[in-house]
Amino acid sequence: MLMKPAREGRATQRARTLARAAFSTPATRRRVTAVFVCVLVFLVALNGLTYINTSRLIANSDWVLHTLRVMNGLDSLALRIADAEQAVDSYLISPGEAHRKRFQLAADAVVTRLGELEQLTAPDPFRGSIAALHEPIARALASCEKAMALREQANMPGYAVQEMASATAEARGRLIRLRQEESLGLRQRTATADTASQRLTFWLVAGSLLNGAVLLVIYRRLVRELAARARSEARLSDLTSALEIANSDLKVSNEHLAQASRRKSEFVSRLSHELRTPLNAICGYSDLLAEESMGPLNTGQHRYLGHVRNGAAHLLGLVNELLDLARIESGRVELRLESVAVCEILPEVIATVHPMVQAKKIAVNGKVDPGIIVWADRIRLRQVLLNLLGNAAKFTPEGGHISVAAFREAGQVVLSVSDTGIGIPPEVRESVFEDFYQVRASANDGGGTGLGLSIAKQLVLRHGGRIWVEGEPGCGSCFRFTLPAYDPAQNGGKRALQDGQDDFGHENYPGRGRRLGEPQADPGHSGHPTVRDCRSLRREGSA
Repeated sequence: MLMKPAREGRATQRARTLARAAFSTPATRRRVTAVFVCVLVFLVALNGLTYINTSRLIANSDWVLHTLRVMNGLDSLALRIADAEQAVDSYLISPGEAHRKRFQLAADAVVTRLGELEQLTAPDPFRGSIAALHEPIARALASCEKAMALREQANMPGYAVQEMASATAEARGRLIRLRQEESLGLRQRTATADTASQRLTFWLVAGSLLNGAVLLVIYRRLVRELAARARSEARLSDLTSALEIANSDLKVSNEHLAQASRRKSEFVSRLSHELRTPLNAICGYSDLLAEESMGPLNTGQHRYLGHVRNGAAHLLGLVNELLDLARIESGRVELRLESVAVCEILPEVIATVHPMVQAKKIAVNGKVDPGIIVWADRIRLRQVLLNLLGNAAKFTPEGGHISVAAFREAGQVVLSVSDTGIGIPPEVRESVFEDFYQVRASANDGGGTGLGLSIAKQLVLRHGGRIWVEGEPGCGSCFRFTLPAYDPAQNGGKRALQDGQDDFGHENYPGRGRRLGEPQADPGHSGHPTVRDCRSLRREGSA
């Protein structure tokens, strides 16, 4: 006996489980969905019928009220005609001004009531019948006035009285027939309104019962859904706890990755500095040899020395780009903003890339309005333009064309560098600004680290501008970037750079501004520190 309740509880639980499983089958869900759709359609139809019957009831009620007003107007009109007839009878018996005024007031009231009836029946076909009352009423009033006029002349022929009685009787007859017609319409409309009211009551009761049943089903369904949601929330809580643990582990991993990235940047920075020391010596002694201060060089030696200088300058440029990228990623770039006229800095950049474009016979057009002034770091702006112009010269074939333009737009200055080179496919327009990404036109495209455009983008973003590229493959490309325009009212004075050093820590000797792979522009007047040291040693030895 003690095991029976347990068996019953397990049986009930099993039944609920089977019912839940049965409900979870696709066929059951389709049937339930079909039932709910049918109920929804029925409710919509029920509401539609209720709306239609309500509209009919309101319309019939309006017509009933309208009919009552018309009947009251007809009764009032009949009373005014009777008042006018009584006033005429009194005048015929005993002529007097009081009876004439009474008739005149009654006649005016008849005209007024007739006008009110016409306005009341304006949207009703019954208006035609009301308009037909004008003639008999006007004839009746005219016959009354004629009888009173003859009575004033002391002449009272019987035909005038008979004519007046006939006209007034005709007018009253018309009014009686119209009232009977309105009374019949009133009974019909009242019956229709009663029928609409009964139908409305039926549909309202049916709709209330059905809504109650639907609400009961929805309530039971909601109870089950709430129970299921409670179970889901408990499971979600467990998953949230697991997710928090995973996020904690991920945070630790991100910290490790950030530390590894910092170490990588520090390694690149230190390596770049270590590489620049021997490279500076190579560049300095190469410049010293090019001056032929230790003796003349033959043609072969000049050619070999040129290769050494070009290779050293190229390698030094690569190292400087790696160092620039490391400093940008570490956030150690400080911009020294000042007012910079684009027309002043552009010739310097074009002169720097002149050997490269001259070797490929590329025409460069860089005319800019002197009024275009930006609020930027002069050295960084020069570096961005140098990277863009060097990139354009690198991918423009011989005999091509490069143009630089600048214009103001909405408080900013838009600078563009366009070329007639190979162009950039649309699918890689965003990728060209990524680190180490290169668009290879051929096996002899000049190489490089693929950092020029990435550094240019980072510098433009640091200025608060943006950079993008346009063009199609085979039709050239156009790189555009924006910088804040100089506003004397908002931008302050000019910040001075440190002597002999830029923001990245590079020495500002004359060979520093060369584009990668370019020869020294003025080998006879090098200001490299190594060259200065060698000259001082040579003077001491000669002394």
